[in-house]
Amino acid sequence: MKSHDKNTFGGRVAWALGLCGGNVLAISKKIGMSHVALGNWKNNKVDSASIGAYNLMRFADETGVQWRWLLTGDGLAVAPPQPIESPIMKRMHLALVAMESTAPYNLERVVQMVEASANLNKPPEQ
Repeated sequence: MKSHDKNTFGGRVAWALGLCGGNVLAISKKIGMSHVALGNWKNNKVDSASIGAYNLMRFADETGVQWRWLLTGDGLAVAPPQPIESPIMKRMHLALVAMESTAPYNLERVVQMVEASANLNKPPEQ
């Protein structure tokens, strides 16, 4: 993933976009805002104090980052994972952990299949 200056609002927006593929047009459509406005966020052409709370929260939800970090740079960029509670997710977790040590070459394929089934874009490599 490209390195971004996370000390600026635009840098944090660019970083968050990178987490989900970096497509300004696709994300702007999903959250119901103009791609030009979102591009202005990314390019640091707006004062973060003027950002509407609704758009900020929708963007944060869509990209998986914390809205507070996005706006101010304070706190965690991404929320810590929640405990796995459903039985099927526990089984999946245990299987993936076992596969990581016994068949790591298959792990990426499994993750890609799950992502494809969920219609998720492959996250960028870090």
